Formats: sequence, structure tokens, C-alpha cells
Amino acid sequence: MMLRMSMVEETRSRAVEMPEKLQFRVENPLPGEFINLGEESNGWADEMAGKIQFRFEKLTVWQSARRLGAEVYTATQSFPMDELFGLTSQLRRAAVSIAANIAEGSGRNSDRDFAHFLEIAYGSAMELAALLHVAADTHRLDGSARDRLLSLTSEVTAQLSALNRSLDVERTKTPFSRKPQPAALASRLLDSSSLDLLKHGR
Repeated sequence: MMLRMSMVEETRSRAVEMPEKLQFRVENPLPGEFINLGEESNGWADEMAGKIQFRFEKLTVWQSARRLGAEVYTATQSFPMDELFGLTSQLRRAAVSIAANIAEGSGRNSDRDFAHFLEIAYGSAMELAALLHVAADTHRLDGSARDRLLSLTSEVTAQLSALNRSLDVERTKTPFSRKPQPAALASRLLDSSSLDLLKHGR
């Protein structure tokens, strides 16, 4: 019996060991300002403290998007049945897409890929904002609920923009202002003849 129990314990200990090739790469960790490990008591962070399994769960913007998604689901529960495949579905899909794309992007191996998914998340947030106005205009959502959800959406978009700008990507498809990259900065300072000299040595 003791032998069997020791074998079980050994199996369990091996089960939680992650092969080296599957371990998460953190050579370029995100700046601390974008990470929330529960220092602030905001409910969501407290719940997640000590339960972090994935990189995206540490991101403040993902936590905000998660909260926004839950708020949208709650707000649309009172929508009439004839909107089940209309505004109800559209609002929920847009809200879920924000958090989902942040999570997917954080699992990519380059800042360029991460930026791409952050831009998709930003687009979903814009879609959500537009749909919230439609829901209020058609009296599916009252004005105070719309304003509260728009405020949460605005908070998420600001965090998305800040995180996107922090990435080491020179150009992206969305018009976020970016920090100057060395190559881009040099091209602004040098004229074409100087650049040709640097590139070709003549």
C-alpha cells in the first residue's frame, strides 16, 4: 500500500513539471506598469491573486476587458428574446473578442504579432461602443447603463493604446502614436544621400 501511494505521489509531481520546450518564454517581459498581480484591491485582482496561470492574466488591460465582458453579459440579460440573435449576440461577441484577442496576442512570440491582436481588440472595443449607442437608441439599454459601459470601454481602449505603444513595433495599421525606433529616428535625421552612404558605403 505504501509503495502504491508513493507511486501516485510521484506521478502527481511529474504531472506538474512542464517540459523545457513548453515552458513560457519571458525574455522580453512587459513593463511593470501594464501588469497587475493584485496589489490594488479591485475585486477582480483580489480574486486572481495567487491563481495566475497564464501571462495574459497578469495584464491590467485583460482584467479590465474581462470585467467589461461580464458587465455586458449582465446588461444584456434583460434584452427581449427577439434580440437574442441581434443586439444581444453582437454586444456579447464584441465584448468577448476584446479579452480573447488580448489573451491570444500575449501568447505570440513577437511584439509585432502582439500588436496585431491588440489592434483587433481595439477594433472590437470600437464596435462595442457603437453597439451600445444603438442599444440605447432603440431603448434596449437605458442611458445610465450605456454611459457606465462606455466608460469601461474607454478605460480599456486607453489601456490598449498604452500597451500597444510600449511594444517594439515601428509601424502598425492603427493610427496609434508610437515611440521612435532607432532606424526610424535615423531616417528622419539624415537626408537621402547620407542614408545611401550608410547603406552602401559610397
